[in-house]
Amino acid sequence: QVFWAQSQSPAFRSGAGGGRPSPAGAGKRPSASLGLRLPGRPTRRAAARRPPSPPQRRVHASETAMDSHAAGAHGPLSGTPSASSLLGPHMSNFLTTCFNENPSVLTFLLGSGGIAVLVTILVTVRHIMALQRTPICLLRMYYFRITWFAPAFGLTAFVSLLCPRSYFLCKMVQVQFEALTIFFFGTIMFLLLAEESVQLCKREKMRSGGIGHDILRALKAQGPRKHFAVPPFGCCFRPFVKPHDMEPGHLLWARFFFQQYAFVVVVGSMLVTYTALAMEMHTVLEIKKAVGIITKVSGFLAIYGLMILYVATHDLLEHWRTTAKFISIKLVVLLCAFQEWLTGWLAARIEPLQCVNVLNAGNRYSDKLIEKHREHFMNMYLICLEAVLVAFLVYRAFPAVEVRQFEHESHLLLVQMDLAKRVQDVEQASDSDSDSDADDREN
Repeated sequence: QVFWAQSQSPAFRSGAGGGRPSPAGAGKRPSASLGLRLPGRPTRRAAARRPPSPPQRRVHASETAMDSHAAGAHGPLSGTPSASSLLGPHMSNFLTTCFNENPSVLTFLLGSGGIAVLVTILVTVRHIMALQRTPICLLRMYYFRITWFAPAFGLTAFVSLLCPRSYFLCKMVQVQFEALTIFFFGTIMFLLLAEESVQLCKREKMRSGGIGHDILRALKAQGPRKHFAVPPFGCCFRPFVKPHDMEPGHLLWARFFFQQYAFVVVVGSMLVTYTALAMEMHTVLEIKKAVGIITKVSGFLAIYGLMILYVATHDLLEHWRTTAKFISIKLVVLLCAFQEWLTGWLAARIEPLQCVNVLNAGNRYSDKLIEKHREHFMNMYLICLEAVLVAFLVYRAFPAVEVRQFEHESHLLLVQMDLAKRVQDVEQASDSDSDSDADDREN
């Protein structure tokens, strides 16, 4: 059969084939004494012995392109790399290679990270069980939501350690939980402010004029302040800002600043995910960079809104320990911002482990990309450890003993509606005054 296959080539028929016939017989059909029917139909016995050939399938050009993209993120291959080729190895490949090459290091990292996440979950469960024994109220509901902040960070970080390829998904979940937690904390601040304003009116024996009116009266009793000269934006303009009383519009702007961050984070992450699936790689990188800048500015605005509310209510809500609450929420965010720079500096100066070189066999990834993957791995490992600290801080800053049934529970939406009505009344009064002044001038 092999000789029959060789005899069909043009080189064999022209005499250049390396077959058995002598040069004198070159160009002629092989003798039938060999037991082969070469040019014609094979015999039934030979056909029965021949294994069936696999079915042929036409290979589409897109499959060839995908294979070339999966071959590596850089190198002599032509074409733009796909987004999936930049994410790193899959879980099975990563764990198998690293356990074979560096078993002690990976066992220590996964073991210590897993223990830290387990401790975080246990502290959170204890906190939740304590909150379940408190009266059902709005404050209890929002304390429940705050408790999920630490375990969400710890669990997503540990999942990323098992498969660094999932880093961007886990980071997206962490940022969304951060935005929601900031929104919940701002809502808690308004709940406490409304309750303390009502209690202040009762102590001073003043007639209540609505929740918005009571809040403004309680803040005005503290005297004029530089409410907008607070970090991270207003502290630079503090010498140029005059003290003033808090107005209804000011509280609405503070609420908008910390509320918009949740909307920007969710919409931005959805946009980046969609472009990664639907567009070219260079477009994805440009959109991701733009969304990152917008998200950072939005995050600073959220902190600015919380700082306006925190400074304005510091004396009124001091016994609620708002400083400890604020630190417990923003500590892990500040640590992440600092450690990203630190891990980037370390990844550029510390030699990678042997498993990294094995995973990069054939130079699939560039050196810069490998540094980024190592930086992401270090960040997630540190977040696993920091989640324990955040869980303890939240447990201490939002204790179950603080939860009680308020005399007049006012949700943020009700406070917002009452403040908006007061802004509208002020605008209508100013419009009527301007109309009357115009009439007087005409007369």
